[in-house]
Amino acid sequence: PPGCALAPLAALFPSVGGGGGGSTIPADWRVWNESGFGSYSILQQTPYGLVTSTACAGSSTGLLDLASGQVTPLGDGLSRAVISADETLMAAVKRGYDVAANQPTAALALVDLATREVRELPTAKLPDQLAWGLPGTGDLFYSVIETGPEMALTDDQWRAFNDAIGIIEPQLRLNERMISIRRYNLNTGEDIEVYSGAGYAIGRMAFVEDGGRLLFSTIPNLTEWVNAILDGTIDPFSANWEVAEQKQLDLVTVSVHALELATGAVELVGVDYNQMKPLIGARG
Repeated sequence: PPGCALAPLAALFPSVGGGGGGSTIPADWRVWNESGFGSYSILQQTPYGLVTSTACAGSSTGLLDLASGQVTPLGDGLSRAVISADETLMAAVKRGYDVAANQPTAALALVDLATREVRELPTAKLPDQLAWGLPGTGDLFYSVIETGPEMALTDDQWRAFNDAIGIIEPQLRLNERMISIRRYNLNTGEDIEVYSGAGYAIGRMAFVEDGGRLLFSTIPNLTEWVNAILDGTIDPFSANWEVAEQKQLDLVTVSVHALELATGAVELVGVDYNQMKPLIGARG
């Protein structure tokens, strides 16, 4: 704007680009919007340098020295990074694929920012999204996605559904999902479930110190979307694409909840609240 000076350039550093495929499933669109294609990009100053994502969609992380512009990788392919309140530790998820078992893998990793030492921590479930707990407790929260039973449709209904969304071969058959949140204590290794429910995914989590509450956003399962396609309420290939897209998104609306950690009580904060983030220093 007129009268405003440009901010000085702090550093230039390379970043790995890339791209991926899309999805016919609107719940995936919601997840991507909530969590940056599943992995938040990070740009956060610490006493040891600027922690920054170094690849497309936050799939790897490095430590940037602002004086030299040099980026030191933090671990191997660590994503979904979150920094502890004292800015000494970084928690992240290391994702991979077990070819022999034909299934994805995910490990919780802890990085000492002073030494850049990486420790992988054994968790009861595969971690998805992360959030630090109350400073000084050693608590780290991670969300989990687990596949439940296949949606109860007949073969004819599945064929009609696939014809409607344009996938003929192979046939796409969808399952219900369960989501949960677990609390992992870095000091004791205790790993306990603090929330579970039906849902497609948890988009993001944030601990609210005053009140001991964990805010989290959820994306619902696809039952309403599938039924709307089968009964003709939604035509994914409507000539008016923007209207069709919004109708589909309206069936997988993001909801924000607050989990009272002392009691386990869960309160609905709001519906269609997207990309929530508590204000720094906010109380309650």
